[in-house]
Amino acid sequence: MLPRTMNPWEYFASQVTLIMQLKAPKSLLPMLICAACLLGIATVLYIAGLVIRWKKGTLWFIRVVRVNEEGFILPHYIVSYVSVMILFNLCTPLISLTTL
Repeated sequence: MLPRTMNPWEYFASQVTLIMQLKAPKSLLPMLICAACLLGIATVLYIAGLVIRWKKGTLWFIRVVRVNEEGFILPHYIVSYVSVMILFNLCTPLISLTTL
């Protein structure tokens, strides 16, 4: 029960503010730095894999395959996956570190 002298709306606003403003633990920043480092290592490995394919001459993203006089656009699934993962790995640390 609230005292009669207290404004209920101010009390309600203060309680909602306490609930909604989450406090980050002290371990959040080291965990984000560790995750960013691991994503960086993964990105370097992905790029190295693409460079190896490029040097071998086996790097292709999209190929047109003809079957029974019809052409189909066929994306290379591994190269497409690696390309998306490189973009994801480059953007994720930037987003997470800017939201601290």
